[in-house]
Amino acid sequence: MSDDTILAPKWRWTLAEAQAWPLEPGRASPNLFRHGTLNLRWYAPRGRDSQTPHEQDEIYVVASGRGSFLVDRVRLPFGPGDVLFVPAGVEHRFEDFSADFGTWVVFWGPPGGETADGGGPRRWRWTVADAEAAPRDAEDPLAARLFDHGSMNLWWYAPRGRDPQGPHGQDEVYVVESGSGTFFVEGRREPFGPGDALFVPAGAEHRFEDFTDDLAAWVVFWGPAGGEGG
Repeated sequence: MSDDTILAPKWRWTLAEAQAWPLEPGRASPNLFRHGTLNLRWYAPRGRDSQTPHEQDEIYVVASGRGSFLVDRVRLPFGPGDVLFVPAGVEHRFEDFSADFGTWVVFWGPPGGETADGGGPRRWRWTVADAEAAPRDAEDPLAARLFDHGSMNLWWYAPRGRDPQGPHGQDEVYVVESGSGTFFVEGRREPFGPGDALFVPAGAEHRFEDFTDDLAAWVVFWGPAGGEGG
């Protein structure tokens, strides 16, 4: 780990911070944060993406740019706001991407990845339109649960007027797709805006406050009940 990696209790990272973060020696992406098995990175290749398979499962949340994503011999178009999933050990890369391409990367779990729950064909990509059209959760009509893989759950969260959520049993990362306001976590308040990444440890009180009507965020939960160690 680089000495530049920030540990909790930092809760928020902006796109400007990610874009300016120094690279670690021998790495193509800076590591902004780690917590337990989680690593939050920023990836913005230029010209060609030369990455190789990784030992952990990962989620990309595309902040800007367009192109094609190759994963397990399947090519998919991608654009701003898309979420892309890659299991551990699977070949993948970005191709024919625009010069402004940049993405958050969330790695989690053990080397070799987690075992997927359930069966059926794999899905690699979710768009904002997919999330907005997804059925809402029976217990939380403000949220849609889109995908599970091992301990990881991918959600879409779009409160309106007031955010009534309470503490959760797992660690979580939000990536704000749209909207701005104030984020309350562990007795602190931080401003937030589009593209920001927000971390909340398991059991921590948190909520969005004074937010605009277009607030929406991807949410990645992972790890055991009670959270992982820092």
